[in-house]
Amino acid sequence: MIRERGNAAYQRWSVGYHTLALAVVSTTALALLGWLGVVWAAVFGWFLLRAQLLPGRRLAPKHVGLIEIGNCVLLLAAIWLSWG
Repeated sequence: MIRERGNAAYQRWSVGYHTLALAVVSTTALALLGWLGVVWAAVFGWFLLRAQLLPGRRLAPKHVGLIEIGNCVLLLAAIWLSWG
């Protein structure tokens, strides 16, 4: 969202990657983890939504960084729930 800003091919690749990741995580996590699979599907669903919507917003690097910090906290919370 910073270095590849305005690169439509990179955004398509990112959306495709996150779509595939959501599909894999959803099917695997739902089968193996039960309700935690829903948490993982929601996390990766958010990542897909972020990949689709944020690149066109022309956000300042500071704002992108803050969003990514929040994404890291979200991912760590999902990991913590899975281990707990």
